[in-house]
Order: sequence, then structure tokens, then C-alpha cells
Amino acid sequence: MKVLEGDKVKGETFLLVRWEAAQSDEEAAGFEATLCRHHREAVWLRHSNLTGCGRFGDSCDLCEGRPLMRA
Repeated sequence: MKVLEGDKVKGETFLLVRWEAAQSDEEAAGFEATLCRHHREAVWLRHSNLTGCGRFGDSCDLCEGRPLMRA
């Protein structure tokens, strides 16, 4: 949840991102998720092809335990 304080927005920012990851049993698969800053950094460290989709979300899919969606 974001809280406005003057000109600044306080709180977590959740962004919709996509990336490709090689699967052990198949070709590379594309994934899409809304992630917090912590999880965006963690995914980026493993998959440097992480890109933003230009949309915001309300919560982090990984923090909430939601499964990743294939893009």
C-alpha cells in the first residue's frame, strides 16, 4: 500500500515484469509476474533478461505465494 507524504509516495512499488528462463525439460520459457523490489532484484540476478512491462501492481506474486504465469 502506498501512502502519500507531500510530493513523495512512501511504500513498496510493485511492477509487472517478464523474463525468459531455461527449463530442465524444455526450451526457454517466458514468465510474467508482478514483483516487489527485492524479488525483481533476485530474479534479475539469475535472469538478466528481465524487462518491465510498463504496468504497476498491488502486491508481489512471490511474496503472496502465487504461481508464476507463463508469458
